[in-house]
Amino acid sequence: MASLSGEQIPWLLGFLSAATQLVQGPRGATQAASVSPSAPEGGITVLFASQTGNAAKLAKRLVAALAGAGLAATAVSTLDYKTANLKNEKLLVLICSTQGEGTVPDSAVEFRRFLFGKRAPKLPGLRFAVLALGDSSYRHFCKAGADFDRRLEELGAERILPRVDCDVDFRAAAEAWQTDVLEVLKKIAPSSSAGVQVAAPAPAPLDEPAFDQQRPFQAMVLERINLNGRGSGKTTMLNALSRFIPEEERIITIEDTAELQLQQRHVVKFETRPPNLNKEGGINQRQLVRTALRMRPDRIIVGECRGAEALDMLQAMNTGVEGSMSTVHANSPRDAFSRLEAMVLMADLEMPTRVILQQLSTAIKMVVQVARLQDGSRKIINISEVTGVQDDRVEIQDIFVFERHGVNDAGKVQGVFKATGVQPKILERLRVGGVELPPNIFSETLPVNM
Repeated sequence: MASLSGEQIPWLLGFLSAATQLVQGPRGATQAASVSPSAPEGGITVLFASQTGNAAKLAKRLVAALAGAGLAATAVSTLDYKTANLKNEKLLVLICSTQGEGTVPDSAVEFRRFLFGKRAPKLPGLRFAVLALGDSSYRHFCKAGADFDRRLEELGAERILPRVDCDVDFRAAAEAWQTDVLEVLKKIAPSSSAGVQVAAPAPAPLDEPAFDQQRPFQAMVLERINLNGRGSGKTTMLNALSRFIPEEERIITIEDTAELQLQQRHVVKFETRPPNLNKEGGINQRQLVRTALRMRPDRIIVGECRGAEALDMLQAMNTGVEGSMSTVHANSPRDAFSRLEAMVLMADLEMPTRVILQQLSTAIKMVVQVARLQDGSRKIINISEVTGVQDDRVEIQDIFVFERHGVNDAGKVQGVFKATGVQPKILERLRVGGVELPPNIFSETLPVNM
């Protein structure tokens, strides 16, 4: 601690405070029993899909309230839930957060694949309620929760309350929803003294959520490590990279709003179109990717992969449209592949995870991570190479990294751009293509703001 600056110490304390709340719970909380993958006989299952801890806290708070009303309930994560038990459930409450542009949390990827797959059972005896958490600054606000709500109804389940969508400042809406759910469940659920089974200590009050606008210190810590990637300079990076594309190549760009400014002669620009008031006439990115493949492109540049179009993009890259580029929100190069895997699953195809990972590792050769740091500067903090698939995960090796050492008196981030010493496997391919890189660049170090 003695070596840290006055600005670094509060930053570190905020991070540790947030981490402690997620792992240990609030001070003074008592430890409860471990989580069970299914509800007690005739009880209520409170299922949560959480990314930052808010959905988990709300689930455990609801379970505690149900216990106080004499109702047996179980809080369980979608990651631990045994999908075979779904057909036997009678009462299900689902609390789901939404990542970025409508994808489910990483813990809910397998559960979503089961629920939207052919193996999903009919659920005529199930009654359910859904609380969706999201961020209205994104286009597909609370999409993950809305998809689960719609799918449960399609499988024959009965909705006991309309779905409630909560924004970043979710406390008031979530508290009102909990009160309504509790009143309904008191009427329809059998009372029991069986108790409650929860996975962690008693939840904090709703006026102290894990991360929200009213607790900016922890939220700021997470924002600074680029959880969502907004404003990090992804589109600017694509524009810069596009300047190296040969003039004679035919390029097709696909965006929601035309932001890319390519200077080549043979550029075809596609833009998505929202549906009209009758929900007709909409054109999404997936349709545009399919159309682009019929136009003999040399490269396809997708402004941002947000959903099922990731599958078509992968297939394009693996069938001759090499050198294509896109962006995705992620915390690290490795996390980017988890996000892409979740997006491919949104195409609702019964495709094994191993096949998806194999396609990802074959199609994508290099990953460049761009971040907006706490001083407002935007920097490339990682250039990594994809080396293959091992143990059901995409293997990545870092080639160049930016190491942050702190901030100076002016608040500017200090650090070093450095090579890891690893020479990428694509060097031979570059050499065959007439591009020679000097060996010393893989051992260089460049200080920044030092």
